[in-house]
Amino acid sequence: MRLNRHDTWLNFCEKYSVLLTETGLSRTVTHSEYRFRELLETARVEVSCSQDSLAAINQSEWTALYKFVAVFFREFESFVPEDLFPAFRDEVQRRGNRFPNSSSLKFGRA
Repeated sequence: MRLNRHDTWLNFCEKYSVLLTETGLSRTVTHSEYRFRELLETARVEVSCSQDSLAAINQSEWTALYKFVAVFFREFESFVPEDLFPAFRDEVQRRGNRFPNSSSLKFGRA
C-alpha cells in the first residue's frame, strides 16, 4: 500500500524519533511537514498557544536539529538551495556551522 505524503512524514519522524525528541521542538511543529518547513523558512512557528523558534533552541537541541535537518534534506529534498530555507541558513551561519546540502551525506559539523 502506498502512503500519502503526511503518512510518509510521520514514518520519517518515527524513524528518527530519538533525534527529533532531542530537538526540543513541540509536537505541533514536528507532526506536520508543512509546519516544520515553515520553521526552516521563517525561523518561527506559532500554533495556538505554542511557539517554536530557531533562536530559542539551546546548543544541544540545535545539534540534534542540525542532524535531523541534514537527514531531512537527504531523504526528502533532491535539491536544497540555501535560499529555500533562509531562516535555517541564517541560523546555521549565526551558530558557525556549514549548511548541510544534498551532496553531503554525512551530518557535517554540528
